[in-house]
Amino acid sequence: MDSATPSPAYFFVITLEAPDGTAITQPGLFVPGPDASQQAIFEQARAKVVADHPSLARSVVTHWYLAPNAL
Repeated sequence: MDSATPSPAYFFVITLEAPDGTAITQPGLFVPGPDASQQAIFEQARAKVVADHPSLARSVVTHWYLAPNAL
């Protein structure tokens, strides 16, 4: 990719569920850097949800979706 070409944005949806059954689904947009990976985007999305909802620190991911934010 040409360095002058901006990175595309990606849309994601992640759902976390805590051991007590509490669940949160959160959508978001992510514009990756040149060395980003799907795993890095996943880890950052999960970390953001846990930062916003500390009770989900020991949660499991029950849904993960990532796609280019384009029609």
